[in-house]
Amino acid sequence: MPKKTPPDPTVPLEHRIAYQALMIATRISQFLSPMWEEKYGLTTITWRVMAVVGRYGPLSAKEVAEHTSTDAFFVSRAIVQLTRQGYMTKGVDPRDRRRSVLRLTAAGERARIDVEQVMSALEHDVLGAMGPGEERHIREILGRLAATASDRLKSPRTWKDFAD
Repeated sequence: MPKKTPPDPTVPLEHRIAYQALMIATRISQFLSPMWEEKYGLTTITWRVMAVVGRYGPLSAKEVAEHTSTDAFFVSRAIVQLTRQGYMTKGVDPRDRRRSVLRLTAAGERARIDVEQVMSALEHDVLGAMGPGEERHIREILGRLAATASDRLKSPRTWKDFAD
């Protein structure tokens, strides 16, 4: 398959999708982290783990790492911290006794809901900069970009396919 050459082969850092997405996510986390640190003793990583388990749980630690794109070592440390804080339990999957499953406790679920409400309010505020219909459009575009990036990880292609 011939390489597709972009119109401008050198995309400046500040225009790269990955850089812009990282900056948006980092700035939102920096804005909100004082709240989840002060109220719940959470770090950015423990918050991500809590959010993913609350949304998709029960999950194994490996599944949490996949959902957060976070190294398994950091996920394991976050699980230990959340368990010590009483926000999460680690049990055994009744269908596969070799597999551990993570669930939020009632306190963990209350904290997650509280943080999610504040995050949603901030997201609506940030998206308020968009014109009518643009919020839906940007969500569709981001969804397609996320799916395409995920597909690249599953494909037989490597970075070498994009190198000169």
